[in-house]
Amino acid sequence: MDTPNGDGINDTFALAYVLLKLTRPATAFLTIYDLSGRRVRHIASGPIFSGQRVQIWDGLSEDRRLVLPGLYLWSLRIEADSGVVERQGAVGVAY
Repeated sequence: MDTPNGDGINDTFALAYVLLKLTRPATAFLTIYDLSGRRVRHIASGPIFSGQRVQIWDGLSEDRRLVLPGLYLWSLRIEADSGVVERQGAVGVAY
């Protein structure tokens, strides 16, 4: 549960993953959607290399405002030398 209220506890959603055996740098995209499918935030990182990685969402929308409390969907897309991998999940936001 993400609680972006500035108290320093669970203020961000951290999605950890591991990239193995890359021969070239990859690019990762974390996209947050509301339940209607509207994109709330798109976070790109790159270039990244093999090893442990973390994508962070701070509970803010594209215009840097706190999102409303509720359930949000996330999609992690990694474009690597071996192809594209996507994973999805959900994260709750509460104040």
